[in-house]
Amino acid sequence: MKVQALDRPFDPALGQTVNQIDWNMRSFWSPQYDRARHAILFRGDESNDEAFNIYSLSLDSGAVTRLTQAPYVNTAELSPDGTRLAYVARYSEGGRLRAELRLRDMDSGEDRLMLADSPEYRLTWGRLLWGGDNRHILAPINLNDDRNRANLAWIDLDAPRLRPLLDTERHRSTVGALEGWLDNQTCLVVSNESGYMQIGRCDVTDGRWMPLTDQPYDLRSAQTMKTEHGLLVAIVLDRPQDSPMRVVDSRTGEVLWEHTAEGSVYLLHSGEGTLYGASTSLDEKWALWRLTAGEVGVAWEKVASVPAPISAATSHAQVERITYPTFDINPKTNQMREIQAFLLVPKNLPEVSERRAFVQAFYGGANTYNQNYQILAQAGFIVLSPAVRGSFGFGRDFYALIDKDLGGHEIIDLIYGARFLQERFGLKAEQIGVFGGSHGGYATLRALTFPERVNGRAEHFDWGFGWAHAGFYNIMTFWRDCNIPDWVTQKAGDPMTERDKLLDRSPLTHAERLQAPVYLTHGDRDNRVPVNESRVLAARLEELNKIFRYDEFAGHGHPLKGSAAQIRLWRGLLAFLEQTATT
Repeated sequence: MKVQALDRPFDPALGQTVNQIDWNMRSFWSPQYDRARHAILFRGDESNDEAFNIYSLSLDSGAVTRLTQAPYVNTAELSPDGTRLAYVARYSEGGRLRAELRLRDMDSGEDRLMLADSPEYRLTWGRLLWGGDNRHILAPINLNDDRNRANLAWIDLDAPRLRPLLDTERHRSTVGALEGWLDNQTCLVVSNESGYMQIGRCDVTDGRWMPLTDQPYDLRSAQTMKTEHGLLVAIVLDRPQDSPMRVVDSRTGEVLWEHTAEGSVYLLHSGEGTLYGASTSLDEKWALWRLTAGEVGVAWEKVASVPAPISAATSHAQVERITYPTFDINPKTNQMREIQAFLLVPKNLPEVSERRAFVQAFYGGANTYNQNYQILAQAGFIVLSPAVRGSFGFGRDFYALIDKDLGGHEIIDLIYGARFLQERFGLKAEQIGVFGGSHGGYATLRALTFPERVNGRAEHFDWGFGWAHAGFYNIMTFWRDCNIPDWVTQKAGDPMTERDKLLDRSPLTHAERLQAPVYLTHGDRDNRVPVNESRVLAARLEELNKIFRYDEFAGHGHPLKGSAAQIRLWRGLLAFLEQTATT
């Protein structure tokens, strides 16, 4: 690991080597600078299993010290004076979660419980924001363990208790605080209670929320900027084709600067009057930018980017933004619903009879560089990356379209995407496959084993092949063993009262319907989707004499990291696809 100050031109060769730890075999998330100790605090693990705790990385010695001792840490924030660390420790108990707000004294190491959540008010993911007095914390909560009833709690550390700050009658699936305060009682909050993620001012004494932005798009990114004229907010709208950017006055909502950047921009933490942003697109892997606000105005300038030879060597497709119609009517337009997607066509496209295509099962539709897409394109595969219903970035209602319907209409959106490829490129069904990881791994197997009628509709597609990484295949066991059981309840239904429905939506239940060859991969230390999900499915497919290959990756968690694992993965997948294409 190397670090380099960004007060000079970016050059990896000039970076200071901090340590020789192989971070492919550990996690390094959510870094924040501990100025008092010249260290980086981060959420991490020690065995690549994403059982997160808080660690301190000394920038002087390179030593890594574990600060918390919890089964899992949701979020953490250092106090403004650097003396205390607030964090949410989470405990999973057979499909149910409980969490605690804890404080650690950074000098003495004393760690104490401040409060525990209750079934009525649950501490959850999201930013903790310290009050300017170091005696209060703004924390994200859910009401009745419902992810669609997101709220905030303003906690007095001298007499801590949980109570919702915002209007409890408004539904939100996203709410969170930004860094910094306008005054002692006013902070900035992101909420999608209007239908899209927007910025507003929030009074922590009574929960009053005043919108500062009003756009028909979600926010892709938002950060505050401290300037001599006060706190400014930089935002990036989540639009598929580009990144409209704005700098906004945090008190009035006045737009002080506008710019539309190419690709997808993600803003990073701020300094005084300065933000950094990383840009990416399906064409360009990465670039680093600097946003400054001063007396002469706002400037947006490129600091570094991937060298042209590397960019050319890692881009193998022509990219096209497209939409295709799916099966239902969009109530907002009274027209057939359109699915936003990106199409990647290999620069060396094979003849029609030799062509094959892959449809991304879930987490598609983003204009960000994707190594998987580029490798598939280099191998001659057409790739369709759709944002099927339930995807982020298209508003609260679109995201909620799969609530209680996991494995339902979102799979029909995939089928219509495959039909689009058939018509566009003259492909047969057996030339088209489906792939994805995590939720996308589930959706892949769900598509390959889709029953004859779902939600009263008869939709079918004879997929030619599939690849599923780290998917869950029995929703009931996934709910019991995973670390996101509240997500299962939100998207699939209540396992305590809807067991039969959840089993029917499980690919394992319909494994006999699998006709296409499928490649399964999973890390044996996966804490998000336990590896037993793939092991049980593989055993069932073996019993049914189905065509499949299962590769398990020792020492890896939910994602597969590092070149050795990637080489093994791609050799396994491409060999399997080549083998099964001739059988």
